[in-house]
Amino acid sequence: MTADSLLTTVLRIWERELGPEHTYTLTVKNNLCDLYRRQGHLKQAETMARSVVEARRRVLGADNPGTRTAELNLAQIWEDAGRYSEASRMATSVLEARRRILGVDHPQTLHTETMLARIFRKSHRLDEALSFALHAAEGTEQASGRSENRSAAISELCSIYAARGDRKSEALWRARLTSPPTP
Repeated sequence: MTADSLLTTVLRIWERELGPEHTYTLTVKNNLCDLYRRQGHLKQAETMARSVVEARRRVLGADNPGTRTAELNLAQIWEDAGRYSEASRMATSVLEARRRILGVDHPQTLHTETMLARIFRKSHRLDEALSFALHAAEGTEQASGRSENRSAAISELCSIYAARGDRKSEALWRARLTSPPTP
């Protein structure tokens, strides 16, 4: 059984047993649309992701962490489709909410900054990308035990420095990838 057929089966069962807008059902649906995105089925992923975002907003509210995660998944689908304007608007909205609710140095906020930096880099908005990536990289350096976020943030910052032609800054940050975070 493939991952998508397994998730589809679980989704059908939970829709029948728990209802189409139960949080568990919406989580499986969100995971399935992320799988479709990773498989390159962007239209199918987008349709499903839009329905998850709408349902989560209705059921859980706009500022619920699950709603914001679903919005980021939709933004990532748009990013993969090269629809950077839509992706950056959605990711910016999530970032603003996470800063307000969680704080500027929360791991989820820093993760969102890294994602927004990547979207801006891909759309050649390098000054904006650098600002977000630098804050995310510095923030994850200070947050112990966040190695995945730290690696992603620093890697994105290096990509931005490379795109800007700043090899010195890129090399300095790349060296930090192999060193432990500063206390």
